[in-house]
Amino acid sequence: MKYLSTTRLRAACALLLVWALPLAPALAQTTPAWQSALAPTQTTAAGTAVTKATAVDAASGAVFVTGSFTGQVAFGGTVLTSLGSDDVFVARYEPATATWAWASRAGGSSGSDTGQGIATDGTNVYVTGSFTSSAGFFAGQPAAVTLNGTGSE
Repeated sequence: MKYLSTTRLRAACALLLVWALPLAPALAQTTPAWQSALAPTQTTAAGTAVTKATAVDAASGAVFVTGSFTGQVAFGGTVLTSLGSDDVFVARYEPATATWAWASRAGGSSGSDTGQGIATDGTNVYVTGSFTSSAGFFAGQPAAVTLNGTGSE
């Protein structure tokens, strides 16, 4: 008797799968509508930026980005100038107004400094990354600090 109920259960599950499988590709191919796609702009021919990570503040909808840049790059009206071969950038984008609220750079005068990860808890922004020489991080910010590297990432 127990064998019969197990067999019926398996048959019902198999029938459900046969019914649901044709729907799976249609559901998997549903893509959200893009509102916008943008990047920091170059202000000189030598300026480049690479975004490595993003985070969204669930309460405000603000988008935080981090990565590395060389030369000069602009986030709205804020122009950042690299001091070394690569410096870190962190910026806040406001989707509701389609504007960059602020941007900040970090890094030393030599070596490669890169923002690799970013997170926010709604009040603070946390950035992870790497640096290869002494690097002054986010000078002028409330918690400015200088880190000393050993010359390798």
